[in-house]
Amino acid sequence: MMLPMSKLSRRTLLGSSLVAPLVLRAETAAASAIVDLDRFDPFAPASSHYAHVAKYIWKLESARQLVNDLWTSYVNTGQKKHADWCFVYWYNYWRLVTLGDSRVKAARIGVKMADKVLSDHGPTAWNLFWQACFLGLESISRGVLDAAHLLPKFKELMEKSVALDPAMYYANGYVGLAKLYLKTPTFPVSIGDPEKGWLYIKLAEPHQRGKFALWYLFAAEGFIATKNDANSAYEILDQLSEIKPPDVASQIILETTKIDGKSLRAEVEAGRYNKYKWDPMFTPLDTTQIRGG
Repeated sequence: MMLPMSKLSRRTLLGSSLVAPLVLRAETAAASAIVDLDRFDPFAPASSHYAHVAKYIWKLESARQLVNDLWTSYVNTGQKKHADWCFVYWYNYWRLVTLGDSRVKAARIGVKMADKVLSDHGPTAWNLFWQACFLGLESISRGVLDAAHLLPKFKELMEKSVALDPAMYYANGYVGLAKLYLKTPTFPVSIGDPEKGWLYIKLAEPHQRGKFALWYLFAAEGFIATKNDANSAYEILDQLSEIKPPDVASQIILETTKIDGKSLRAEVEAGRYNKYKWDPMFTPLDTTQIRGG
């Protein structure tokens, strides 16, 4: 966080785990607190909970308010579930943030929050996964070349998470590693390895097919980036309509992945696709295309 503060105030801020609330309030005046946070369980059934959650997560201000309130609840009450839920919604919130310093700051706040939870509760698969995710968002926010030094740490954290519980959160640890190996340049420039990327895509498939949409996007891009096989990619993207999300988190990912899939298809059809220049995370999410957005 690029905020001027004395050594004492820095220790107080980080030690009390108030990182996110204080920074978010510095960015914008806080709206009214969200009272019933338990209605935002991202692992509750999508059929009964998504419509309510959607009222908050697709607009920047209300999305910011939600993550702020969840994190504040964790700080004040110690309810770990609210920190866990905050991570799920923080990923979505970051995708709404405009480009530049605000995005970098949002990613770094995520890293600080994950560091705090890891310190409080230890290196579980879940905690390590989110620490890696937020490092990945910081890398994307800063530009991969500027943040290349973060990639080995991302890889280490993701591998540790997978080693502890590969199936955790729809095996998204496998998806994170697949993206790392498929999207980065190969040795000696970086650590890219298409064969490893495809291995992780295959490992993730049984955990996500029919339920969680990220696998479809990365498998489709894998066909294009490494095999120049647009037809197979389009077949996979067409299958997004067959997904039946079991919970709110997977419904959110389906809504965003539909947009990302359209973007990928458009890039390929226009002959513009370049795996180093195209990524759905490079630009803020266009929520006008989202159901409930």
